[in-house]
Amino acid sequence: MLIRWAAKEDKSAWLALSREYDAYIDSDLAQWYDGFDIYMARKIAQREALAAMEHEICMGAIAISRSHNRITFFGISHAAAADTAEALLSAALNELDTSREITINAPKGDFPKLQNEKRFLESQGFTIYDDTVLENGCPMYGMRLCPLST
Repeated sequence: MLIRWAAKEDKSAWLALSREYDAYIDSDLAQWYDGFDIYMARKIAQREALAAMEHEICMGAIAISRSHNRITFFGISHAAAADTAEALLSAALNELDTSREITINAPKGDFPKLQNEKRFLESQGFTIYDDTVLENGCPMYGMRLCPLST
């Protein structure tokens, strides 16, 4: 698996990866995807999006905001290897300031895929600080990683 900066050519793969979550998203999908193309283009242009590639296939993507010290997108394909999430998260944390709080919104729901994502983030040290977040109409857990002590 190769973790690399996402490129313009990856936008359709990134969108397809996001679409894997559609069955689990309790939201108006038109609202959920409103502005997603512009968001992807901006993250790619700012070198704030990473892709996990396996044999030229996108197995996961993560996007960050350096200015807000947060992860703004985290998606793992159902076909990805077990270590994909950890590799992407590690790459993203290398780009963020771990001496400050790092936040992420994780999709909220009873589906195993969403529960597994939440458990994974918790296993990496993230904790829920708000379970009432709505992002583009989708219920999310507001999660944070407290600063790492030096």
